[in-house]
Amino acid sequence: MSMEYADQENGKLPNRWQFASLMEISNVRTGKKDANHAEVNGKYHFYTCAYEHMMCNTKSFKGECLILPGNGANVGEVFYYNGEFEAYQRTYVIEEIKILPKYLFYHLRYDWKSINADKQYGSATNYIRIGNFENYIIKFPHLPEQKRIVAEIEKQFSRLDEAVENLKRVKTNLKRYKAMTGKLTKDWREKNPNIETAEKLIKKISKERQEESKNQKKKSKKQKEISYSLHREIKSWINVRLDRLIYIAGRIGWRGLKAEEYTDKGPLFLSVHALNYGEEVRYDQANHISQERYVESPEIMLCENDILLCKDGAGIGKIGVIKNLPGKATVNSSLLVIRAQEEAFISKFLFYFLSGPDLQRIVKERITGSATPHLFQRDIKQFVLSVPPLAEQIEIVNRIESHFSVVEGINYQVDSELQRANRLRQSILKNAFSGHLFPNNQDKISELHE
Repeated sequence: MSMEYADQENGKLPNRWQFASLMEISNVRTGKKDANHAEVNGKYHFYTCAYEHMMCNTKSFKGECLILPGNGANVGEVFYYNGEFEAYQRTYVIEEIKILPKYLFYHLRYDWKSINADKQYGSATNYIRIGNFENYIIKFPHLPEQKRIVAEIEKQFSRLDEAVENLKRVKTNLKRYKAMTGKLTKDWREKNPNIETAEKLIKKISKERQEESKNQKKKSKKQKEISYSLHREIKSWINVRLDRLIYIAGRIGWRGLKAEEYTDKGPLFLSVHALNYGEEVRYDQANHISQERYVESPEIMLCENDILLCKDGAGIGKIGVIKNLPGKATVNSSLLVIRAQEEAFISKFLFYFLSGPDLQRIVKERITGSATPHLFQRDIKQFVLSVPPLAEQIEIVNRIESHFSVVEGINYQVDSELQRANRLRQSILKNAFSGHLFPNNQDKISELHE
């Protein structure tokens, strides 16, 4: 291993830190599999150039490795994995690492993206080459100091992650406070005692469904009488299982669909990334598929006011509502399509319910109880929803959204703090790899908790 001691005269690094090229301290190679190699219920992680890994049934790598996308929008990202896994042919894997792998991981997280921002190739699709890795220089101390630095980074990141989660929880809860318990509209009910109750509405819907089913040989669940119970505290509300009042569907596998089949135009093919921008689904970064592929799955053709829920992967539990749908659209296998039966309740009311703590409790159980967390359709169907009369549902949604001006002001402050948290994360890494143990950052992290 050819290494040089750092130049002490420049004052940038402490005594006995070293420089080496990435290729001197590790082996770098790409995977050999194409995107079609993925298996929904596979045993091993399958890393492509997407932000989230897929699954497959083969393995070509093992141990502590770093995974870096080689083309597309995620060039610059770095992922750490310790175990057996597979990789896509455009994905680079750093293995056989001769320094502490976690130290190299954080080193790359610090500056890999910025260093390669102007060192990419291609016009239609950006990509990097092995030369990007050959030219990357690492600075590092002896092994005990590497371990100390990694421990300090992870200690501060843990506190920072906790602060960020608290901020995100504030954002989530701002618009849902008291809404689903009936407390938000207690005064409204007192002023409107004669509205049609939810019980009368459900009985009317049940009767209509039974009439529709008389001439049909096979009766669906929707056509059966809707069972319910009265709300304990609010006479005009009832409790109903969601499977009686919603349509829910997901893509059954990939039907042989490959990433190279994506088209420049055609029906939108939405993924979890469309749920990263607030309540409403974003369409501008979606892939496209052919009309033929679109009509293969009529059960997940999207409609206005549909709700999309991520059921697996790192984005599990994320949710968004379809508004201003620009044209034909469908979803990939990571998303569930949930549609309110609007004669029973309005879509936005269902959206706020699914955004609340009941679903997130299930998500937390899945994440902590499984190596590959997954939400099933039955998890959603079994929820018991407290259903107010339609008029009160509208009032609840109006009141939630009438607070938007106040909420958005708080959201702006929260977003500013989240941005500051990202800057602080980079500051921690910068100080770590300049040889400082950054004690001053402790006070800055504490400010985010306040």
